[in-house]
Amino acid sequence: MKSIGIGYQSIHACENDCMLYRKNDAKLDSCPKCKVSRWKSIRKSLVGKHTYKVPRKVLRYFPIKKCLQRLFLSSNTASLTRWHDEDRKKDGLLRHPADSPLWKDFDEKHKEFAKDSRNIRLAFATDGFNPFRTMNVSYSVWPGICIPYNFPPSMCMK
Repeated sequence: MKSIGIGYQSIHACENDCMLYRKNDAKLDSCPKCKVSRWKSIRKSLVGKHTYKVPRKVLRYFPIKKCLQRLFLSSNTASLTRWHDEDRKKDGLLRHPADSPLWKDFDEKHKEFAKDSRNIRLAFATDGFNPFRTMNVSYSVWPGICIPYNFPPSMCMK
């Protein structure tokens, strides 16, 4: 991922999902709310110079800004961001999320955002799964999928 310019940040998390160990809390060793230790195991090297700490839970955060910038580097893709405003059939039928009453309500509430049709509108979906198919393993993956709704329906679902 880093070779194509899209890296991620590892952020330690409380085992009980109380908090993330970042910013002011990055140096804490236990959760202030539930008092659970941040570390699963702490080992010292054979020489005793280094301490190896294994976190109980890690969140891997993929910043979306660089992903969107890469998506719109192409002039063809960038022009499609205005499709929902310029090329969509506006005949009253529900063919695209832009035809929904919720989209129109959002536009009325946020007129400054709706003024520029190039502003990105995203849907976010997630669902967890256990990749090793054994329920006794505590490891799980919760991928987040962002869907840009500016594009035509054929591209929104690719």
